Amino acid sequence: METLFDLEIEPNMFYIGNSYAVVVLKPEKVVLYRSGVIIKQEEFRSQFDKRVFVVDLIEKYNVTKSKLASALKISRVSIDTWISAYRRGGLIELVNSTKIGVGRKSENPSPTRPQGNKEEIANQERVERKEEEKIKQETIEKQQIKIDFDKEEMNKEAENKDSEFFNQQFEYQKNRYAGAFIYWAIIQKDYKIMSAIEKLFGCSSIVFFLFIFMQVKGFCSIEQLKTIYKFEFGKLLGLNKLESLPGLWKKVHSAINLRRSVEVKTHFFKMQIARGIVSVWYLFIDGHFLPYTGKEKVHKNYHTQTDKMEPGQNEIFIHDINGNIVYFDIQEGKGDMLSVIRQQSKEFSPFNNNIPPLFIVDKEIWGVEKFLSIPKARFITGEKNTNSKDIYSIADKLFSIPFKLNGKIYQCYEREKEYKDSKSGSSILLRQIIIWNHSTDKRRVAVAQDSYEDTETLAKAFLNRWGKSEDSFKHMGNRIKMHYNPVYNLNEPSENQETYNPEYFEADNKLKASKKRLNRIEVELGRRKLTTNKDGSLRKSKVRDNLHKDKEQLKVQIQKEKEILSECPEKIKIDANSSKKSYKLIDTEGKNIWDMCETIFWNSRKILIKYIAEYIPNERDTIPVLEAITNCMGYVKSTEVSIVVILEPLETPRFRHAQEQLCRKLNELEARYSNGKLILFDVAENVQV
Repeated sequence: METLFDLEIEPNMFYIGNSYAVVVLKPEKVVLYRSGVIIKQEEFRSQFDKRVFVVDLIEKYNVTKSKLASALKISRVSIDTWISAYRRGGLIELVNSTKIGVGRKSENPSPTRPQGNKEEIANQERVERKEEEKIKQETIEKQQIKIDFDKEEMNKEAENKDSEFFNQQFEYQKNRYAGAFIYWAIIQKDYKIMSAIEKLFGCSSIVFFLFIFMQVKGFCSIEQLKTIYKFEFGKLLGLNKLESLPGLWKKVHSAINLRRSVEVKTHFFKMQIARGIVSVWYLFIDGHFLPYTGKEKVHKNYHTQTDKMEPGQNEIFIHDINGNIVYFDIQEGKGDMLSVIRQQSKEFSPFNNNIPPLFIVDKEIWGVEKFLSIPKARFITGEKNTNSKDIYSIADKLFSIPFKLNGKIYQCYEREKEYKDSKSGSSILLRQIIIWNHSTDKRRVAVAQDSYEDTETLAKAFLNRWGKSEDSFKHMGNRIKMHYNPVYNLNEPSENQETYNPEYFEADNKLKASKKRLNRIEVELGRRKLTTNKDGSLRKSKVRDNLHKDKEQLKVQIQKEKEILSECPEKIKIDANSSKKSYKLIDTEGKNIWDMCETIFWNSRKILIKYIAEYIPNERDTIPVLEAITNCMGYVKSTEVSIVVILEPLETPRFRHAQEQLCRKLNELEARYSNGKLILFDVAENVQV
């Protein structure tokens, strides 16, 4: 059986990383391969040619420096020196330097040939760069929040020879869940969470791995696991066999009782930013309704799909420009998006050179007082109560050059506008951006508080909100169970025991009714025209006189009702001795763990989509092919040093090619489990069990 990780294809072939390899025919002649296919043949006529070849491989193809140095039998230090020289001055810096004071002196030396020792210059640059990085790191460390547990637990994958996961050895065994193993390669290479979770949660760490692969395979609840093949699913999690439901529920409750989800969540999100898995320059923030259908009394949240308040929680998601989950926060009842923006602006600023990220938000944060409560945040949101007549009166020639986004043509125009609050009298000056959609000939208005981006960039960020935030909810909802909370615990009372005051609503309804009657009287008075007698005097009318009398009485009554309403509190606290039921707090510990696993799965899936998209001719096939590979049956083998997964090939030739290339890509990652075992993949039709 041919394997994708067979290293004996060419006796003189050296693998240099990122699917590339070289065969050295002579010291001055090499052949470059990618995934077993010849890319080009290079012949070095001089040392300059060799340096250009090396720099090209490092800079453009991102190969491994140490492997390339070993293949070409050159020093790793020399490669670093050439790279530094190239980045400093381009290809001209790779020419051999002239030695000052050596040889015949010329009155007009050539200005094109560099002078000095490249290695000395490179060493000096390294010293200066290290000093700058040290100062920068010290600045960042001062601004970062300290985490109680060791930083290395999440940032470095330590060996754990005593791990209970993937420590057994066996020959090839058929497995219905073999395709899901591809997620292990991403999870362990990019997140490296296995050792940290094992250290923090002990035997309960199986809950994290279980939740991740439940979402990979589309299981919506633990109860659905009674339909799985326990031996085969256990191999996917690194166990000999998955426990029965009572044993799993015991592990879930044990993990929840440790009360470590908030600490792990906080550090996890900082870790994925530090590793470059997500971006924090643009952030799309939106709320998601989590319904509660139990019997206990809990606070209500606005459900947009039913357009009414319903019992439940509010989960705020933050996505980056690629739709990755950057942060989530579960809040009681309606929630507070402004507090999340304030807090995360402070948390993410150190990763942006102390510049807060730009939050793209819907109209939920609209209001002068709300804007003033986030003075240091950068944001852009839609404008409420837009003056359409004013917006459409702007001359067409004032708009920017047209730009294309998602297949539509737009133009934009910006001006400053002062927004005032009629109640408090406070005001704020914001950037007003008018976006003209040529396909619909409509103009949308956004307002922004930002001093870093130009008008068109802000307009594109605002228009992308539906694709990066709203669509993410839609696609996540189709793929995974976003509402699922493994354990509903409502034993604790809520700190917020305020409820709406019935007297306030009664007074408010009376005031509204009085205003409505006053409005009807004024309309009736407007309909009755004034008439005059023959002598020019105003003709008397009992009906008009009665209407005027009722109007004056209503004005007095409305004033009294306003005073009553102002003295009546809108909300009151539920007394402990009251007959009303107190509000209960929905515990978020289990939900935090589930959603952390949801984040790991979703962001890993994004990485896999990016990988496999390189091998798919038609973009529409990307996700279906990835899902087909994930659902592939196959064979799994465990040795002392590796886990080998053989996938059954896809039927369509171009899809099988993509499947094989993805396996090669994952093999190049050299991902390992916490016990040091390498994860390897292959595609084959026949496997001798």
